[in-house]
Amino acid sequence: MKNKTLLISAFVAVVTVVCAVLPMQAKKVHTIGDSTMATYDETSDKRGWGQMLNQFFTSELQVNNRAKSGASSKSFYNEAPYWATVKTQIAAGDYVFIQFAHNDEKNNGVDGDEVQAANPDSVVADTRGTAPFTTYKEYLRKYVDETRALDATPVLVTPIVRRYFSGGKITQKGRHNLSAEGKHDLDYVQAMKEVAQEKDVQLIDHTELTAQMVEAYGDADSKEQLYCAGDNTHTSATGAMLFARLVAQDMVRQGILSEYVDADASLIINPATVDFGKGYPQATKTYECTVMGMDLVPADGVVSLSTAAPFAVSVDGVAYTESATLNYNNGNLALTRFYVSCTAQEAGIIEGALTVTCGDIVKNVSLQMESVDLSDGEPFSVFWELSQNDSFVSTGAVTPVAESWSKMYVQKYAAPKNEATVWPEGSGRGASDKTQRNLLEGDVWPGSEIDAVSDRYIQFGVSTNPGTKFTVDTIGLYVGGAGGNGMRWRIEYSTDENFGNEVVLAEYLSATSNTMYAIEAMPMVEVPEEQTLYIRIYPWYKDNATGKTICLSNLYVGGVVTKTSGVERAESDNTIAYVGNVVKNASGKPLSVFNTAGVCVMRESGDADLSHLASGVYVVKCDNRVLKVLR
Repeated sequence: MKNKTLLISAFVAVVTVVCAVLPMQAKKVHTIGDSTMATYDETSDKRGWGQMLNQFFTSELQVNNRAKSGASSKSFYNEAPYWATVKTQIAAGDYVFIQFAHNDEKNNGVDGDEVQAANPDSVVADTRGTAPFTTYKEYLRKYVDETRALDATPVLVTPIVRRYFSGGKITQKGRHNLSAEGKHDLDYVQAMKEVAQEKDVQLIDHTELTAQMVEAYGDADSKEQLYCAGDNTHTSATGAMLFARLVAQDMVRQGILSEYVDADASLIINPATVDFGKGYPQATKTYECTVMGMDLVPADGVVSLSTAAPFAVSVDGVAYTESATLNYNNGNLALTRFYVSCTAQEAGIIEGALTVTCGDIVKNVSLQMESVDLSDGEPFSVFWELSQNDSFVSTGAVTPVAESWSKMYVQKYAAPKNEATVWPEGSGRGASDKTQRNLLEGDVWPGSEIDAVSDRYIQFGVSTNPGTKFTVDTIGLYVGGAGGNGMRWRIEYSTDENFGNEVVLAEYLSATSNTMYAIEAMPMVEVPEEQTLYIRIYPWYKDNATGKTICLSNLYVGGVVTKTSGVERAESDNTIAYVGNVVKNASGKPLSVFNTAGVCVMRESGDADLSHLASGVYVVKCDNRVLKVLR
């Protein structure tokens, strides 16, 4: 394929609504929008262009990407964690980039509230939907007016195209015009342009820019290189990077913060800052990064990565050293993953840098980890088996929060498919083992959903007790879909009951029917006194369907409780205890040992010697007791 990145410079000559606005001294660009702009975990292939935008700004200007998957102009404004909290972060002189439309189209151009009001006894509409020339424009005006009221500058950004091709061109629907062919009565891009003209707001026509780029790549190459597999809406890391670059180039053309923009950056590292979060002394934490090169000089050469202990770098995720190299040819380095690790020797804040060089280009990525010593804490665990009911077993000084549902309910407790359920190898689970099978209210999965629905979820939680705080270092569960291959889900956790600071734990977009997947994470989340860690599972289905259920099993949350005052913690049950490398079992009952993937690695009728197991976190179950051990 030809080097299509060279075509980008030709794309900036696009007719947009241009307004003469003198830029103020900006500190941040706040980006609000939907999943095509949102931030995703670096381990996934999906990226939002807002996540990549910071790569094209100088250090004097930072991006606060608050785009939310599944959001429409209406839902982002009305739901508590989003626009209301973004406004508290906006300072005078900041900019707010506003992109919506993908989820506004949920009811084919009709406002969802109106459809639902006409059918109050059935679930027939997605209330996130807006009508382009009424409610959609109304909410765009609200964002513009309320941004200006904060002495900040709004910029409207039309939505990126969907990869809908016909005759080598992006279709009218792919450009967010749902009207009959050749008409514009349901055209969201036209509606946004009218608001920009009415309100005298600068506008970046990202729809036109991305359409030209995607058409230049063509149907096959754009599918392979710009978008996620099997997804015509969400971009890969490469696509998101190139789409963000289009925005940066148009900012220069229009004079929007142009003094802060490096639109022709040729070596791009993501993320620009690596924060490992919290970790234990002597334990190693790793972080996945990416690097991408365009129009590099010399044409053939190497990109060098270097750091210093206690940090290390790896190009394969196996061998870690203080330096590594990546070869490239023809001036381009395709988006490449690499890994950085940190092994703390003692408690404290650890800081360092990763230096990335290519020819005359030198870039530094700051590295940081907080190593915490919790040796004086008390282990805790909460375990929901979810095979017969929603009860839990808890050990340690924490208060579990009962399972709850929003627009979901438990259909029954049963195997995803009797005698045919597939569990992870070595899990110790059988084909007929029961799970909690959950269904959405109304029993009909809408076929129009491309992402999670923010008010439809299953929730669990763990709260601190008075006088204590805790650190969660292990979350594990099994998730699967019954009845079809179309079940999709995202799992998030947050210490905000409104999920304003949510972190994505896992996302599955291609689950196989009647198969249970092991989800495991070691997040190191500190939960202060009188607060709660919430875990939510957001399901949706790829097609219009009935009777399909999302199946949950064996949710485990574990960590360490420490005192914040003189309040005494409750004594823990010591009928099973971990001494050295041995689980001492005084219960008289058999015990099982699981790794964080849910695989049973040992069963014993008495004490269990773990010395032959690899280092890591293990969960010990004995009768109604659960113990987490770190070997």
